[in-house]
Amino acid sequence: MSLRIPEFGDVVYIEDFIKGKLYIKDAAVIYQHALVFEQLSKAALSPEESRRLIKKTADELWAPNRG
Repeated sequence: MSLRIPEFGDVVYIEDFIKGKLYIKDAAVIYQHALVFEQLSKAALSPEESRRLIKKTADELWAPNRG
């Protein structure tokens, strides 16, 4: 996730279960994250498409007559 904090400029914030939270201020690394985020955003389903996929998957996994 990229943030713009007026006092600090652009920052990338990352959380993981090993190192906890990490703030990245390096411009080159921020740029790389921005490119990846843009590509992921383009590839992502719309909110409505996501709801349909989640419902379809849940219906298939937990259908009463399954098994």
